[in-house]
This record gives sequence, C-alpha cells and structure tokens, in this order.
Amino acid sequence: MSVAPLSYEKIRPAFCRFTPAEIVKTLNDFVIGQQTSKRAVAVALRNRWRRKQITDSDLRGSLTPKNILMVGPTGVGKTEISRRLAKLTEAPFIKVEATKYTEVGFKGKDVESIIEDLYVASKKVAKTLLERHMQSEINVQVEKVITSSIAMKDGISEAKARELLESGQAEDKLISFHVTVIQEEEKGKKGPGLPFHLGDVDLTGEGFTFVLTQDKDTMKQRAPTKTHLTEKVSVARGHIEKDVKARMVSQVAIDNLAKEVCEEDGIVFIDEIDKVVLPRGEKRTEGNGEGVQQDLLPIIEGSVVNLKNNVAIRTDSILFIASGAFHACKPSDMIAELQGRLPVRVELQPLSEADFFKILTTPKYNLIRQNQALLRVEGVELEFTEKCIREIAKSAFEINRNAQNIGARRLYAILERVLEEISYDVEKYKAQKSVTVTAEMVKNALKDFLRKIDLAKFIL
Repeated sequence: MSVAPLSYEKIRPAFCRFTPAEIVKTLNDFVIGQQTSKRAVAVALRNRWRRKQITDSDLRGSLTPKNILMVGPTGVGKTEISRRLAKLTEAPFIKVEATKYTEVGFKGKDVESIIEDLYVASKKVAKTLLERHMQSEINVQVEKVITSSIAMKDGISEAKARELLESGQAEDKLISFHVTVIQEEEKGKKGPGLPFHLGDVDLTGEGFTFVLTQDKDTMKQRAPTKTHLTEKVSVARGHIEKDVKARMVSQVAIDNLAKEVCEEDGIVFIDEIDKVVLPRGEKRTEGNGEGVQQDLLPIIEGSVVNLKNNVAIRTDSILFIASGAFHACKPSDMIAELQGRLPVRVELQPLSEADFFKILTTPKYNLIRQNQALLRVEGVELEFTEKCIREIAKSAFEINRNAQNIGARRLYAILERVLEEISYDVEKYKAQKSVTVTAEMVKNALKDFLRKIDLAKFIL
C-alpha cells in the first residue's frame, strides 16, 4: 500500500499562514534585537503565502521572492534568524559558505551543488509531511498488526486482543512479527583520482588484493527481505510503525513532493558572501571571487538546475538570504548584477551590554538554563545571581570591544571559563547540592584574560 499523489497545498504546514507580526514575535523568543532584519525575513515569508493566494496564474508566476542581503559583524544573529525561520515554517533550509565554491571549470564545488543539497533537505521535509498526513491510517495498520499478533500468540479473538491493547494491559506482552528490511551494499572507499571504489579488500600474507567496483550515484539496494522479531508490544510498536510507513509512503511519492517543496518553500542561506567580493581595484584570483558571483546570478535570479536522476528544479521561487560582515569590502563592491538580485538590504547592529544580558536571560533555552541542566544531571543545582549575570554580560561586551568582536559567541567562552572548576570537580560539589555563581567568581575567572588584553594595547 502506498499513498496516492498529493498536492503540496493540501498538506502544507499551517505555519506558512503566520502574519509578519506573529513571525517576528516568535523570532523574539530566540534572537535578541535586530528588529529590522526580523521584519525583512518575516515579510519575505508572508509574501510567499500571499503569492499562493493569487488566482491569476500568469501574475502569480511573475512574482518572485525579494532576496535578502544581511550585513553585520559575526555573532549578532544573522544565521540564527534564518535557521529559526526555517524551523518555524518547516521549510527545507540549508546554510552554505560562499568560500567553498569555485568558478565553473576550476577544481572544487560549483554553485549548482547548492540546489542539490537543498533538494536532499527537501526530501526529509517531504517525508515528514507525508507521514504526518498519513498518521491516522498508519496507526490503524500498526494496531491491526499488533492485535493480530496478540490474538495468534494467546489464542484469543482479535476483538479481545484489541480490548487488551486499548486498555494498556498488553504493553508488556511478547509478540512475534515480521518487518521488511532493505539492506544496502556498502560502497568501498574511493581511491584518489579514480572513478572507482575500492571494494572487498583481502589482507593476506602475500600482500593485499582488492576488487574495483564502478562508482554509482546511489548505493545498490538488495532485494527486500523479511525479518522475524519477538519483542514486547511497547518496543514492537516502533518497529512495526517504521515498517508500515515504508510501505505506505513510497520513495516515489517522497521524491515527487520534494521537488515541489524545494521549488516553492526552499530557503538558502549563503554565509560569508563578502569573502568572494574583492575591494574595488584589487586584482581577482582565478577560480573564485567575481567568477563565483557570476555563477550565482542565474540560480538566484531563477533558472532550471538539472540534478541527478532526471530531476529538474526551478529556482524562481526559492528564497536566498546572503550575509557577510563586509569588513574588508563593501556591499557596493559586489558585481552590480548580484546586488540587483539581493534587493532587500538590512544592517545588523553590534550587540550592546544590555543585549548580552537579554541573551543570557530572555530566550527559553538560554545559556544559563543550558548549563544548569547539564550540572543538574550530576545532582548539582547551579544558581546565578543577577549581579553575576550582569558581570558576564559586561565582560563579554568589554572583551569584544577591546579584542576581536565575535558577538554572542563570546558568552560561550566566558561561561566555560567561569564554570570550568565546577564542571571539572563536580564530585566535590555534590555534597553541597547547590552552588551559587557570583560576580566575584566571574571577575576571578577572567582576570588573567583581561590582563592580557590590557597589555596587548602597549605592544607595537
């Protein structure tokens, strides 16, 4: 049994209907400040939904996403905004670094592999959506298999077995069942410079021999085999559900939906775009720089990218978000055509001391709560005074201002240093059960580091 072809519109996540204000409100729970950037991505997302509501197909086809360029220092939330947006909408999302790509014709990855990676992410999203849509039918089939197995083992009617199952009395019963297993032949290691894989290697006293097998795009699948298992119902349910999903949601259905998901809701975040931009007047190097920008143009503007297995992806409606610090160059140093493909430009501001304090306290799973949860596993309750948290925020701001500015990532380094002794000698603190981290502890942990920064000012 397999699911019939479904329209993406029928199973599209409800999150796609969020208003811009609702999207920004949700992003505020995870990213502090940067309201301009949040508003820009929220409007871009909402415009996708608005486009879908237009009944005139010609007009709808002419509407394309307004791609975004985020400009700002590292660690201020550029990537996090895009990642949270993708999670919120359950859209396929990939983050790539512009520096990994080279101009077509040179050794290295070319930019079309971006769309290949996005299609792979879209398959995962499509599989999740189809399984969720079919969940009620899947549950019925799983119950049938378990009920039949209980009835057969205990010699009772299926109606009686169903009663036991629904009442929860059958969870510890052992049942026997079959699941289908598709084993994949593992590829050997690919030799350098060869279009072949090293296959079976036989290490013997005579030296070693190996078999060369031609490289394939995908692993070769053996014929499905049925495996007999005996487990408690509570454990068996997971195995059976996985087996039923594999039968009801076919790979063909996933691939077909993935194409639509990729084209309609895909989000590509291109980080470090400034690293392939040369300051005006500087000589370009072969293989990257301006050549990579030129290769990005057709994909961002809208074209058809042909992938493996005869899959063609149109990029017209894919949302591209590029970001960079632009320390050594300016956005205006990009080639003019690429600037035109990224019409919405937002500047993210450096984080203030107040922002650092909010980062430590406002998000639901902030860094303070994360560290408390880690030590709670060891039986130690970690408490932070407000003065302590403000001292951490102040230290992060001062170190970023006087040393290299790495944004919110500085908080990770500071907390690791402050909690290093407690984390290492945790056995010593178990008897106390509770440890309070104070502002003095923060100052003592960072004094050597702060002294090095002060001395660095006098080094020529």
